[in-house]
Amino acid sequence: YYFTDYHLAISSLSNITEEDVVISFSYSGLTKEIVLAQEIARDLKATTIAITQVGKNNLAKVSDFVIHIPKEEQQLRLGSISSRFSMFVVSDIIYLGVVRHNIESTRSHIIKSRANVTSINKK
Repeated sequence: YYFTDYHLAISSLSNITEEDVVISFSYSGLTKEIVLAQEIARDLKATTIAITQVGKNNLAKVSDFVIHIPKEEQQLRLGSISSRFSMFVVSDIIYLGVVRHNIESTRSHIIKSRANVTSINKK
């Protein structure tokens, strides 16, 4: 599952098991809500993966695996194009790596999802 709301993400962690994988994205690795969620997932024995900038940061410290993206931006930045692009590329590669094992099921889910979203305009 994917959550943009930290409260929903953290509350949903009560349902994870050792068989689950939690992937957390934070360029700085310092976002307290993301670090907290990763700590909870780790404590529940889920495999944790961090996607964050190069270097040791709070998120990296509480993760089983860390995928580093280039550290090219300053802490205070007007735009975050390179870090966002790097994270999008990494997330796309992970997605493709997961779905390649069952292309037909993935295709079916995408078609159902598109039909559900399309139905919003029909009502």
